[in-house]
Amino acid sequence: MIRYTLPLAPGIGLAVSAENSPGTDGNDVSDLGGSKNITKFQSIPDFVANLQASGPWGSASARGITMNFRSAPLAGGALDPNGSSYSKQGYGGAVSTALKVGGDTLILQAVGGAGIGRYIFNVGLSPHEGAVFDTGTELALWDAFAYHAGFTHVWSPAFRSNVVWSQTFIKDNGNAVAGDNRRMDQAFGNSFWTFAKSAEVGLEYGWGRRETFDGSLAHQNRITGTVHYNFL
Repeated sequence: MIRYTLPLAPGIGLAVSAENSPGTDGNDVSDLGGSKNITKFQSIPDFVANLQASGPWGSASARGITMNFRSAPLAGGALDPNGSSYSKQGYGGAVSTALKVGGDTLILQAVGGAGIGRYIFNVGLSPHEGAVFDTGTELALWDAFAYHAGFTHVWSPAFRSNVVWSQTFIKDNGNAVAGDNRRMDQAFGNSFWTFAKSAEVGLEYGWGRRETFDGSLAHQNRITGTVHYNFL
């Protein structure tokens, strides 16, 4: 990654960067073809811009990204130097803020775009929806949108609680199959108690709902406990 940060005013800054793309859906170009039939890759970095502001009120950020996907000219599962290739430009944007409300904090974020599946965790959970689908004649980008809202309440210097609500929506680009995710809803509630100077415990309940393009539904209920000790 190469990043340049420019202070614009007190509490306001702009950062632009070129960030290494992952290569292919696998680890590198050598994964093209093979048993996974990987047919697309990235050869240039992702380009990112991030405008940030902060102050006594909290912080806010607006950012954008663009990336290029290219099909691999394959013949018999191997690279064909004389084969044809096609490409598609992906893009995305996001806004977020963390607002101080007395001693509490309100967090809001929204993100969306085309071909940004690996930047939205839930979208990447489906094997066909990571970012782009190779139809054999063109690259079809997945459109996705997600948001979350969270609130942190500080009951005392040693005890705090958080609630979070999140939704993710994926648009069919014409290549969805029955098991692909269409929508995901999630809710979390947790509390943390700092019972010693260097130690705390936490307990969280998580609920989730998943809907696929064929209308199938699944639900998740999860309880997570944690103990954190800081040695320094």
